[in-house]
Amino acid sequence: MNIKLEEKRINDLIQCNEPIIAIGSVMRSGGNMLNRLFDNHINLRTYHSELLFSILSDNTNTNPKIKLATFPKYDLENTDTENIFDDLAMKNDIFIELNTKSGWIKTNYDNPLPFYYDRLFHKKIFLSLCEKNMNKQRDIFDNYMTGFFNSYWDYQNLYGNNKKYITNYWPGFILYEENVKRFFKTYPEGRIISVIRNPFQWAGSAKKRRPEEFGETYMDNLWLSSIEKSLHLKEKYSDKFILINFDDLVIHTKNSMNTLCEILDISFHESLLEPTFNGMSIEANSIFILQQKSGIVKTALNNYKKILDREDMDMIEQKYINIFNKTKSLAIKV
Repeated sequence: MNIKLEEKRINDLIQCNEPIIAIGSVMRSGGNMLNRLFDNHINLRTYHSELLFSILSDNTNTNPKIKLATFPKYDLENTDTENIFDDLAMKNDIFIELNTKSGWIKTNYDNPLPFYYDRLFHKKIFLSLCEKNMNKQRDIFDNYMTGFFNSYWDYQNLYGNNKKYITNYWPGFILYEENVKRFFKTYPEGRIISVIRNPFQWAGSAKKRRPEEFGETYMDNLWLSSIEKSLHLKEKYSDKFILINFDDLVIHTKNSMNTLCEILDISFHESLLEPTFNGMSIEANSIFILQQKSGIVKTALNNYKKILDREDMDMIEQKYINIFNKTKSLAIKV
């Protein structure tokens, strides 16, 4: 990168110290879609990799290079900022590095989107900011986010004095209560959103994705655990913990996003109605090739009917529907 351009960016550095809205529900529930709906909003900045701060809570990930990790915590009296950066940026988040080389790809490998991010420049900004300000845990994460968005050269939502939050998706984040505890200690004004999905729909998606692993134990460990944690965390954290029903998000997108805007005290914007990446239309993160297209894919609600057998349906009806309905009653009203 041009040295003069780097110097100018550092001299005109945009601080990105906003609290985080963490979408933390279990995978296959619509968390990725919600984060992409947030993407182009004027009051928000969005981080698209699912491994921000190298956190991985999805224990179904089979990549041997990626290890389970909780929300990080550092000893501020004994800090090595270079190691901290490498811990935050490289321990798990290999997707950022890969997509820097290839363009942003999630499902459609024939249509990578531009992603011009400079990791070395990110580190340079981070180290410089930490020399000036690292008095508390939050400073580390603010310095990291400021470095990231300023080293993302063509990021369309960098500028503006009206930013209120940074959004991201951590699949399975709420399954580990230590994550939530550390998150709210660092971001007391932050929010966590759990997208709750009908167990028939979730099971259909999960079985299609992992047919050999799918079964009652699989649903207990992922879907049921996420639902039970959602109930517990909603009671514990009240308005800081937001529940939204996947069906509402798909069928009543405008009403759902408008209600979320009211809760978050941000303005409603039409950009909230289409999933995007850096303002560009992006295909749905679907395991069904025909549904890997832009926009809200409403046919996703009925895929399970082609995948689940009678035994699956009976098991779900008997074991999971009641707790889903209980949790759904606490979701935002649209």
